[in-house]
Amino acid sequence: MRRRRGCEESAPPLRSERQCISFFVSSGASHLSPPASVATAAAAATGRILRPISTRRLHHYIPHLRHLIRHLLPARTIPGHRLHHQSRHCLLFLDTHRLLLRAWNRRRNVVLDESGVPKVINDGVTIARAIELSDGIENAAVAAISSGNDDFIGDLMATAIEKIGPDGVILIESSTSFDTTIEVQEGMKIDKGYMSPHFITNQEKSIVEFENAKVLVTDQKVTNVRDIVPLLEKTTQLSVPLLIIAEDISSEVLATLVLNKLQGILNVAAIKCPGFGEGKKAPLQDIALMTDFLASDLGLMLRDVTSDQLGIARKVTITSNSTTIVADPSMKAEIQARISQIKKDLTEVDSSYLQQKLSERIAKLSSGFAVIKVGGLTEAELEDRKLRMEDAKNATFAAMDEGIAPGGGATYVQLSKHISTISDLFEDPEEKIGAEIVGKALLVPAYLIAQNAGVDGSVVVEKLAGSDWRNGYNAMTNEFEDLLKSGVVDPCRVSRCALQNAASVAGVVLLSQAAMVDRRRKPKPAVPLVPGISP
Repeated sequence: MRRRRGCEESAPPLRSERQCISFFVSSGASHLSPPASVATAAAAATGRILRPISTRRLHHYIPHLRHLIRHLLPARTIPGHRLHHQSRHCLLFLDTHRLLLRAWNRRRNVVLDESGVPKVINDGVTIARAIELSDGIENAAVAAISSGNDDFIGDLMATAIEKIGPDGVILIESSTSFDTTIEVQEGMKIDKGYMSPHFITNQEKSIVEFENAKVLVTDQKVTNVRDIVPLLEKTTQLSVPLLIIAEDISSEVLATLVLNKLQGILNVAAIKCPGFGEGKKAPLQDIALMTDFLASDLGLMLRDVTSDQLGIARKVTITSNSTTIVADPSMKAEIQARISQIKKDLTEVDSSYLQQKLSERIAKLSSGFAVIKVGGLTEAELEDRKLRMEDAKNATFAAMDEGIAPGGGATYVQLSKHISTISDLFEDPEEKIGAEIVGKALLVPAYLIAQNAGVDGSVVVEKLAGSDWRNGYNAMTNEFEDLLKSGVVDPCRVSRCALQNAASVAGVVLLSQAAMVDRRRKPKPAVPLVPGISP
């Protein structure tokens, strides 16, 4: 994990990468920390879960908030629609009090009354989505992040990342048993399965399995079987299986392949290209590189492809909805070069969509992927564990990418110390007030965590302000300690993005003149109320 510069002398003892990952994921207090709080604040999560926070208490945190709201956002009345000052308070202020559920009295689960079996969970995102508020403005703003506290999950996640590396893929699925297991598989996984079940070679598992298979990669549609007859004849002579990856295959060509497969003449299977539209080209190029399919351009005509140009895969496994290709060991250097190139491209793009697609390509080209099959004694336990496993996975990859920082709101308290310096750079009095608002808002996550843990939040914040940057309040142990040593940490990316998103949303709200929502009316009783009898 990364450490801050200039702190090497007093830094805690180094752990191995696996120890750090397990330590980070399983440390319960780390998940009481406030990346959720700032993000929730930005999204204005104001659900009625714990006790309500009055407008007066909000003004206690930010004295200037009422002035700003009333002067910058005058209330406007539109027939049939309303915009409340209190709603704007919640939208602008970092109100996370009711979504930091796990910090309340150290840890508490929440029972969601849904259709069917009630769901007992400890996942902030799911809890937030289940909140239905009476105010449309508040209801549109519900969001939060939360994680679990499970040593087993931490060890499991550390094992998975240790085996697949930082660029690997971790898939989380439901297990058919009560146990939670992990399977590590090699190769690139494609979200496309066989085009016909008649290609299946392992009837017991209903999968296609090839060893040392030849691979044809094309972005064209195979419409004429004569275009690929020479390739089919050559692979038959060599007694090697053939995998065809194409844009599509006509029903006539597919029927020919299936017929020859059933007669034992061909050992072949076909899948469609992954992706859609322009997004197909890059994955196909990666597959071509991984299998050493020799083609200067994927646009070459099928009839011009020779058997010498076919790629090779050490192992191919095809299910009804996915394909896994394991590259030949001789292609390791070329694959690493492609990964390095994609990482370089990743640093040069600004679009979040393109960044996601490039990251997916890196993951698919990496050493492999791990499948964590989550088990539970009940459906509620299974759902809760899967949600916490997903939280742990996302948080761990974020921490490995940008490092970690002290949690529990301590990092934001330390940042608030620099607000006065920033405020001095402003000449506009309103900008100074804005800086003061941000500075006080940064104190709220630590304050709320302490309050929900049953201690005085003001005392905790005051003590944090006078402490070293790595020290803070551990709500699980009710102690002030070195948060890095005790594992109360947050991914830096989460803390950074939460603060950036909070500022972005607050800015949008400040520039909004009015909001229109549907007025909710109470449903009329089906039976008229009788005085003295009806409740």
